[in-house]
Amino acid sequence: MDKLPTELDVRIVSFLQGDRQALNAVSQVSEHYRSLAEPYLYENISLTTYQEYAIKCLLRTLIDRNELAQYIKNFDLTPETRAVRQPSKGPALYHDFWEYVNPIRDMIRSFKCLHPGAALEWFGRVFERKPYFDGAVALILCMATNLESINLNETRADHLRMTRELLLNAWWQNDDASDAYPFHKLKKLALHGAECDSAFVAPVLATITSLELSNCNQAQIRFFTQEAPRNPQLRTLIFKNAYNVNPIYFHSNFRGPYMPWLRNIKELVVQTPGGYTDDWDLPRLMEDFETYLPNLELLEWTRTAYIEAAESREFDTFKNLSKLKTLRVDHNLVFSSWYREFLEKVSNLSKVFPESLEHLELANLTSGAADEIVAKLHKTLELEASDNEGDEVTKALKLFHSQFPLKSLTLGLDMEYQDDGTDVYEMDPPTVVFLRHAADEMAKIGVVFKVYRMPGNFERFDKELVRAGYTAPLPHSKSTYDCDRC
Repeated sequence: MDKLPTELDVRIVSFLQGDRQALNAVSQVSEHYRSLAEPYLYENISLTTYQEYAIKCLLRTLIDRNELAQYIKNFDLTPETRAVRQPSKGPALYHDFWEYVNPIRDMIRSFKCLHPGAALEWFGRVFERKPYFDGAVALILCMATNLESINLNETRADHLRMTRELLLNAWWQNDDASDAYPFHKLKKLALHGAECDSAFVAPVLATITSLELSNCNQAQIRFFTQEAPRNPQLRTLIFKNAYNVNPIYFHSNFRGPYMPWLRNIKELVVQTPGGYTDDWDLPRLMEDFETYLPNLELLEWTRTAYIEAAESREFDTFKNLSKLKTLRVDHNLVFSSWYREFLEKVSNLSKVFPESLEHLELANLTSGAADEIVAKLHKTLELEASDNEGDEVTKALKLFHSQFPLKSLTLGLDMEYQDDGTDVYEMDPPTVVFLRHAADEMAKIGVVFKVYRMPGNFERFDKELVRAGYTAPLPHSKSTYDCDRC
């Protein structure tokens, strides 16, 4: 193999991208093949919050061979729900770390734009013992100056404080004026908190295209210069369980000095918005979206806590979002009096949604509401007295599609909608049968129709209930968590 042309070697190794076991084996063949495999081995780093030993071993490797840090493009720190047994060499790692005191100090000193107090604190946090790894993660990220994506999960509020502070540092002010400063190529940043009382401040750099903040009480965005780039790169903005993010939050930010940074956003996701007050005004929020986010193609506003029906708490129309292709919204924010107005509004969807819409998801639909809608449809179509129920449903669906040609329609079912959250409520069997028949018929005209169960106290993830050719086994109240324990 040593006689193979270098170009052929590179081609062969490139096919192993993503297969860490194979790449690791190739890297041990010879020094030549190690040099070919290492860029792929270090391109994507994925660790868990229980792998403190592995994190510090990675740092030690990068200190020994600084050039490996330049291969890292994606860094993913995911939560681990169970303790992982530390390798037997774990205690020896701390002894070995004494040999790295000077190189780590010198590496931190090389970032001259840091305040001496911050540098000293950072240095101390590198050597903290289990379960802390904040200083080590921060140093890995700052050494990896070609990073394009960072996804950080905390399992406790103080796990990554130093790392988050360094993300906000003005690195471009370094005295050496180097273009290769930390995070100068960063495109995607996701920060996930461990506790809802934590506060996140996330940077928006000129290169950032996607920003996600979740599980925090306060979510703030910091722009480093008042003057926005001519063509802002931020395209995706995601908030999940960020309890200060609500209509008032957007109303104030849209009118702030940094609005030009947001004008090119194409995807906006808000899950579990918080801070509900009587000042919520969804029609005004929609006007803000129309005015300040003209390029919006995907909008999600779901999992809203229950609010009483009122005109100011219902989106009146999405029609003026002329580029919108995907909409995910809680049904009660569109049809506040769902039981009475559903059929009337469904027949006039062109007045509510834009012609550009291709994918529609209505979430937080209760089991009882689904039953009542199906009952109303039966009554409207007079299916009880009909011998050809299937034909009547097919005709109705074709008429609906001709007036509103969606590519997909999804219903998110909340089966735990009671206040106490202690029980799960099934759809009536005839409702399930009808929804399955509708899915099969819609597939024939090119529309994907699905029904899924939303997460709650008893279900951790979305659970598919109905689609074309498939109905989940009854009872639907049996969660995947129950199945895992079986």
